Amino acid sequence: MTALLLVAVAALCVLAYFITLRNLNTAVDQALSSEASAYSAAVRSAPASEALVSATRAYLRGRETASTGMNPVLLLVLSSGRVISNSALRFETAPGNGPLTTPKNSPEFDDVTLGETDYRTLSVPVNGSTGARLGTFQVALSAESPKAVAAAVAAALAAAGLLVLVLGALVSVWAARGAL
Repeated sequence: MTALLLVAVAALCVLAYFITLRNLNTAVDQALSSEASAYSAAVRSAPASEALVSATRAYLRGRETASTGMNPVLLLVLSSGRVISNSALRFETAPGNGPLTTPKNSPEFDDVTLGETDYRTLSVPVNGSTGARLGTFQVALSAESPKAVAAAVAAALAAAGLLVLVLGALVSVWAARGAL
């Protein structure tokens, strides 16, 4: 019976880990989408006389002062290969990130490893008012935090489950001795 309870606790921990990780990854994707939408709105609302590069720089400066607690890496890779970013991290050359100068027809989520850190990215095409392809906007958030939170939830459940298992075993032994 105790072995069955131990297996149940282990299964609960694994299940909790994956459910928590899935939910946190969904939240990361929503944050990436919100950031890309905010950038698109800022660039669209820029005066017609303001070039894409100037509008992007203004947006990046605004993001630095309006920190939301998350620190996304933001970059615009123009079709010419020129990069404008709020970070020294070089996502445009990261293995597995694909060439950002290659036209994308729709937003694409991807997982990219840069150095020792995993990131979740969203790449969005940037088109001019005439529909001409100008570049790709990419926003990235570290994927390490959701993994750490999911592991902490699983560890807390494992500790609680094992505590309940040990207490249950002790109460069972006490009850069995009292019955004799």
